[in-house]
Amino acid sequence: MKIGMLCYGLNVGGVQRVAVNLSNALAELGEEVVFLYRVDGPLRKVLSPRVNAIQYATGYPNYRDIKTWLTAFRLVRILKKLHVDIVHSYDVVSWAVGSIACRLANVPHVRTQPNFVRTYERLNARTLRWSPFGKWTDAFHAIFNATGLDLVRVGVPPSKIFIEPGVLKSHYVGCRETTRNELSVERGAKVVITVGRLVTGKGFELIPQIASLVAAKVPKVYFWIVGDGPLRAWLEESVSNACIEGLVRFLGERIDVDRLYEAADVGLFPTGSHAGMVEAIAHVPLVTGRGECQSEYIVAGNAGIVCENIQDYIDALVLLLNNDDICERYKENARRWFNSKYAVEAGAPRFVEFYKRVIMQHKM
Repeated sequence: MKIGMLCYGLNVGGVQRVAVNLSNALAELGEEVVFLYRVDGPLRKVLSPRVNAIQYATGYPNYRDIKTWLTAFRLVRILKKLHVDIVHSYDVVSWAVGSIACRLANVPHVRTQPNFVRTYERLNARTLRWSPFGKWTDAFHAIFNATGLDLVRVGVPPSKIFIEPGVLKSHYVGCRETTRNELSVERGAKVVITVGRLVTGKGFELIPQIASLVAAKVPKVYFWIVGDGPLRAWLEESVSNACIEGLVRFLGERIDVDRLYEAADVGLFPTGSHAGMVEAIAHVPLVTGRGECQSEYIVAGNAGIVCENIQDYIDALVLLLNNDDICERYKENARRWFNSKYAVEAGAPRFVEFYKRVIMQHKM
């Protein structure tokens, strides 16, 4: 089976990591994988040499750019030339362009819905029932039951939805002390890590206040913010105004996130309205907001603490950072839960069977 993975880039981001993780795992199982992308980036270093990477266009996709839509015809030629059996798209524009290309090439098409469509893709939520892209999509993959149910609420038939959380990859590199030394973390200090694109809506605005109040109760604690985005300048200014520049460190975009998780003690994702940092629980307990997705990857596995307000975040972090035994218990729960539920090694074989079903149904 030849699988086409359609994602706008190899730049660092959550959906891109999922696409690369699954591509590598499927190639490891012996499947032929073609990674079709527009924007090159650091994740190329992570992509397996067994995966055939093809840059089918350049530049970030834009709905208003006619060149974006013309790439559908280029994709048709690639799909036919390589005899691709199924296409799996990940981001919104790749889904739309991929739907056109797959329709013209008569290739089944699957889309991963990484978030709540009614919240983050409102146009799609309004048009999914009757848009050609929805009709031309053979199946939708959702990582969480909550996001799958969200698709049902906007009219996607349950029979077209595949729930599979096993899309994440974790490396246990065994260099905790080396990493901490590189980042000047003194012995006995604690580290709280946050990872994500620095944009509004993910609760990152709360971090300066949380860091300031936690530091008053926990001796020698650092906050690592991994990622970049338009909110970074505001965060840096807020950290400076709070006089905690030495405690909060901005590490930028990194492809060695597993090393950083391994060197940290607790993860922090201060919102419940957006799913994020699931991969953190492979290494550390996660403190996050209460949301539908969090009830699946935190509460169900007792992999951390969910919070309702800023005081809850502070109390949870202080509890875990000041009590090694409690923190270690959460950490072990989190790691077991991740490996049993979210590791791509477990999910990849189920994707192979899923693709086979979609291909068979498409031929009927």
